Amino acid sequence: MTALDTVQDGSPAMKPGDTINPDGARIFRLFGWIILAVMAAFLLNNYLTYWQNLPGINPIFGGPANGSLPILWSWLQLAIYAAFVLWAIAYVMRNQNTLRQDSERINNLNTFLIRAAFFSVLIVGLVDSAISFMRIEELLPSLVGQELADDLGRSRFRGA
Repeated sequence: MTALDTVQDGSPAMKPGDTINPDGARIFRLFGWIILAVMAAFLLNNYLTYWQNLPGINPIFGGPANGSLPILWSWLQLAIYAAFVLWAIAYVMRNQNTLRQDSERINNLNTFLIRAAFFSVLIVGLVDSAISFMRIEELLPSLVGQELADDLGRSRFRGA
Protein backbone atom coordinates (compact mmCIF):
# COMPACT_ATOMS: atom_id res chain seq x y z
CA MET A 1 0.00 0.00 0.00
CA THR A 2 1.40 3.35 -1.02
CA ALA A 3 0.34 6.96 -0.82
CA LEU A 4 -0.60 6.81 -4.52
CA ASP A 5 -3.10 3.94 -4.16
CA THR A 6 -6.05 6.32 -4.12
CA VAL A 7 -4.91 7.97 -7.34
CA GLN A 8 -4.09 4.71 -9.07
CA ASP A 9 -7.41 3.06 -8.25
CA GLY A 10 -9.72 5.84 -9.37
CA SER A 11 -10.26 9.47 -8.56
CA PRO A 12 -7.69 11.38 -6.52
CA ALA A 13 -10.20 12.02 -3.71
CA MET A 14 -11.29 8.45 -2.89
CA LYS A 15 -12.21 7.42 0.61
CA PRO A 16 -11.99 3.86 1.91
CA GLY A 17 -15.05 1.93 0.77
CA ASP A 18 -15.73 4.15 -2.28
CA THR A 19 -16.28 2.35 -5.57
CA ILE A 20 -13.63 2.68 -8.24
CA ASN A 21 -14.55 5.12 -10.98
CA PRO A 22 -12.34 4.76 -14.09
CA ASP A 23 -13.44 8.19 -15.32
CA GLY A 24 -11.72 9.81 -12.32
CA ALA A 25 -8.29 8.70 -13.55
CA ARG A 26 -8.95 9.53 -17.21
CA ILE A 27 -7.10 12.88 -17.07
CA PHE A 28 -4.03 11.18 -15.60
CA ARG A 29 -4.19 8.42 -18.19
CA LEU A 30 -4.62 10.98 -20.96
CA PHE A 31 -1.58 12.94 -19.78
CA GLY A 32 0.57 9.81 -19.55
CA TRP A 33 -0.38 8.43 -22.97
CA ILE A 34 0.06 11.85 -24.64
CA ILE A 35 3.57 12.12 -23.16
CA LEU A 36 4.41 8.65 -24.51
CA ALA A 37 2.92 9.54 -27.91
CA VAL A 38 4.95 12.75 -28.18
CA MET A 39 8.11 10.84 -27.21
CA ALA A 40 7.47 8.21 -29.89
CA ALA A 41 6.75 10.92 -32.48
CA PHE A 42 9.96 12.71 -31.48
CA LEU A 43 12.02 9.53 -31.95
CA LEU A 44 10.39 8.83 -35.33
CA ASN A 45 10.91 12.44 -36.40
CA ASN A 46 14.61 12.28 -35.47
CA TYR A 47 14.99 9.04 -37.41
CA LEU A 48 13.35 10.60 -40.49
CA THR A 49 15.35 13.83 -40.18
CA TYR A 50 18.85 12.55 -39.49
CA TRP A 51 18.89 9.06 -41.01
CA GLN A 52 16.53 9.47 -43.95
CA ASN A 53 17.52 13.10 -44.76
CA LEU A 54 14.03 14.57 -44.54
CA PRO A 55 13.98 18.32 -43.78
CA GLY A 56 12.60 18.13 -40.24
CA ILE A 57 10.12 20.61 -38.78
CA ASN A 58 12.57 23.55 -38.51
CA PRO A 59 11.61 25.10 -41.88
CA ILE A 60 8.03 25.55 -40.68
CA PHE A 61 9.29 27.82 -37.89
CA GLY A 62 11.87 29.65 -40.05
CA GLY A 63 14.87 27.44 -39.27
CA PRO A 64 17.25 25.70 -41.66
CA ALA A 65 16.19 22.52 -43.42
CA ASN A 66 18.11 19.26 -43.23
CA GLY A 67 18.50 18.34 -46.90
CA SER A 68 16.87 19.80 -49.98
CA LEU A 69 13.37 18.28 -49.97
CA PRO A 70 10.32 20.59 -50.21
CA ILE A 71 8.58 22.03 -47.16
CA LEU A 72 5.68 19.61 -47.67
CA TRP A 73 7.85 16.97 -46.00
CA SER A 74 8.24 19.26 -42.98
CA TRP A 75 4.48 19.54 -42.65
CA LEU A 76 4.15 15.77 -42.92
CA GLN A 77 6.71 15.34 -40.16
CA LEU A 78 4.80 17.80 -37.99
CA ALA A 79 1.61 15.86 -38.73
CA ILE A 80 3.27 12.81 -37.15
CA TYR A 81 3.09 14.57 -33.79
CA ALA A 82 -0.59 15.41 -34.27
CA ALA A 83 -1.44 11.88 -35.41
CA PHE A 84 0.29 10.28 -32.43
CA VAL A 85 -1.42 12.64 -29.95
CA LEU A 86 -4.80 11.97 -31.56
CA TRP A 87 -4.12 8.24 -31.33
CA ALA A 88 -3.36 8.60 -27.60
CA ILE A 89 -6.56 10.57 -27.00
CA ALA A 90 -8.63 8.05 -28.95
CA TYR A 91 -7.04 5.15 -27.05
CA VAL A 92 -7.81 6.65 -23.65
CA MET A 93 -11.37 7.62 -24.58
CA ARG A 94 -12.11 4.25 -26.20
CA ASN A 95 -11.29 1.97 -23.27
CA GLN A 96 -12.01 2.03 -19.54
CA ASN A 97 -8.67 0.81 -18.18
CA THR A 98 -7.42 1.81 -14.77
CA LEU A 99 -3.99 3.30 -14.22
CA ARG A 100 -2.78 -0.08 -12.98
CA GLN A 101 -3.88 -1.78 -16.22
CA ASP A 102 -2.18 0.94 -18.28
CA SER A 103 0.93 0.58 -16.15
CA GLU A 104 1.01 -3.17 -16.80
CA ARG A 105 0.56 -2.63 -20.54
CA ILE A 106 3.38 -0.04 -20.70
CA ASN A 107 5.60 -2.27 -18.57
CA ASN A 108 5.04 -5.20 -20.96
CA LEU A 109 5.88 -2.99 -23.95
CA ASN A 110 9.07 -1.74 -22.27
CA THR A 111 10.07 -5.29 -21.41
CA PHE A 112 9.65 -6.33 -25.04
CA LEU A 113 11.67 -3.35 -26.32
CA ILE A 114 14.51 -3.96 -23.86
CA ARG A 115 14.69 -7.65 -24.75
CA ALA A 116 14.61 -6.87 -28.48
CA ALA A 117 17.40 -4.31 -28.11
CA PHE A 118 19.52 -6.73 -26.07
CA PHE A 119 19.21 -9.57 -28.55
CA SER A 120 19.78 -7.23 -31.51
CA VAL A 121 23.06 -6.05 -30.02
CA LEU A 122 24.02 -9.62 -29.09
CA ILE A 123 23.38 -10.99 -32.59
CA VAL A 124 25.17 -8.10 -34.30
CA GLY A 125 28.14 -8.59 -31.96
CA LEU A 126 28.31 -12.32 -32.68
CA VAL A 127 28.17 -11.77 -36.44
CA ASP A 128 30.84 -9.06 -36.20
CA SER A 129 33.05 -11.39 -34.16
CA ALA A 130 32.62 -14.15 -36.73
CA ILE A 131 33.50 -11.78 -39.59
CA SER A 132 36.57 -10.54 -37.69
CA PHE A 133 37.70 -14.09 -36.96
CA MET A 134 37.31 -15.15 -40.60
CA ARG A 135 39.11 -12.00 -41.76
CA ILE A 136 42.07 -12.53 -39.40
CA GLU A 137 42.37 -16.21 -40.34
CA GLU A 138 42.05 -15.27 -44.04
CA LEU A 139 38.99 -17.48 -44.53
CA LEU A 140 36.80 -14.64 -45.74
CA PRO A 141 38.11 -14.32 -49.36
CA SER A 142 37.41 -17.98 -50.10
CA LEU A 143 33.92 -17.67 -48.60
CA VAL A 144 32.66 -14.36 -50.06
CA GLY A 145 35.25 -13.35 -52.66
CA GLN A 146 38.19 -10.98 -52.49
CA GLU A 147 36.28 -7.77 -53.24
CA LEU A 148 33.67 -8.26 -50.51
CA ALA A 149 36.36 -9.44 -48.10
CA ASP A 150 38.25 -6.17 -48.70
CA ASP A 151 35.04 -4.20 -48.21
CA LEU A 152 34.30 -6.01 -44.94
CA GLY A 153 37.75 -4.94 -43.75
CA ARG A 154 36.66 -1.27 -43.90
CA SER A 155 34.68 -0.09 -40.91
CA ARG A 156 32.55 2.31 -43.01
CA PHE A 157 31.23 -0.61 -45.09
CA ARG A 158 31.01 -3.10 -42.24
CA GLY A 159 29.25 -0.78 -39.79
CA ALA A 160 26.42 -0.10 -42.18
